[in-house]
Amino acid sequence: MSPGTPRTPLDVAIVNWNTAEAAIKAADAYLRSDSVEARVTIADNASHPEQRRLLEEGCPDGVLLVQNEANPIRAAFLQQPALLRV
Repeated sequence: MSPGTPRTPLDVAIVNWNTAEAAIKAADAYLRSDSVEARVTIADNASHPEQRRLLEEGCPDGVLLVQNEANPIRAAFLQQPALLRV
């Protein structure tokens, strides 16, 4: 971008389950972008304790970290009837 060009505001939601390092790297990449002014939220869906700790300790400044006690996506998926049977 050329100097003085305004950055485009962008809201980013990263949904995470047991992939803390990838979520942190993705959040950091958005925050360092020259072309967007990112507001980043990481929603952790009941990751294992070690993954939650990594998120708490490694989340970049300015990122909103939401730690859910359950994984609503996984629960909804498991309640769906099987579409393909092997």
